[in-house]
Amino acid sequence: MKLKINWGWGIVIFLLIFVGSIAWRIYIASQQKLNLVTPDYYPKGIAYEEEIIKKANYEALNQRLIVHQKGKYVEVLIPSTKKAGKLQGHILVYRPSDFEDDSIFQFELLDTNRLFQIPTNFMKRGLYYIKADWNEDSLGFYGEESIYINK
Repeated sequence: MKLKINWGWGIVIFLLIFVGSIAWRIYIASQQKLNLVTPDYYPKGIAYEEEIIKKANYEALNQRLIVHQKGKYVEVLIPSTKKAGKLQGHILVYRPSDFEDDSIFQFELLDTNRLFQIPTNFMKRGLYYIKADWNEDSLGFYGEESIYINK
């Protein structure tokens, strides 16, 4: 018995291969991990105007955030408008490649040192952004700097 493939069978075989390849691509795409920049991007987008004001306040300062790695810590020196006072806020350690590696640290600094230390034991080697959001005398500030963590 000799199998003869005519046009009808050729079209059916082509359609089966085509549909199978599309189904395979849909399966592979559904297994991919989807990382948004942040899981709560919508509320942050609504509050973005407040962040713009905080950035303008930060730009008006004559100092910048100073971020460097020292041993097993990342040291963040937060600028101030005066010599002594109370600073309170939070620092977001943001990893652009995976939001699951992000961490938030609350701080309240009362002395003139204004130095905050972040342990690097949870960090992987790579690029991070240190995003500081703080208030001083009911005036908000927001600044960010990048750092490459070496381990």
